[in-house]
Amino acid sequence: MAQQQHKQAQEFSRYVTARAKTVGYDLATPEGRAKLAVEAGMPEADIAAIAGARYEPPTDLLKPLAKALHTTQKLLLRQAGILEPSKKRPPITPRAAALELGIKSPANLGIFEALVAALLAAEKRRP
Repeated sequence: MAQQQHKQAQEFSRYVTARAKTVGYDLATPEGRAKLAVEAGMPEADIAAIAGARYEPPTDLLKPLAKALHTTQKLLLRQAGILEPSKKRPPITPRAAALELGIKSPANLGIFEALVAALLAAEKRRP
């Protein structure tokens, strides 16, 4: 059981570290951990413990962390091993897609989101 919990903590750490990097936080540095802690409203020690795979997250703390990482609480719960993996991939938001692609400036994020909205509207009008 302890090995399974450690494996889940490692997987959760890898996911959060990668997701944090995607949205601009480098958890390998104290500055990156501090910025994410402020954004998520969590103690910096918790962020360091997550990054170091020494953390069993209480579910109530994952909502602000999910928001700071531009993802869903449900996905974080799955990554933490609290929820079973989903059989299907959750829909990706235009903002999340832009961030995954490395588009980070507010102006470019807005343009990307508007372009996606226009393309989706055009698809709906297709016969």
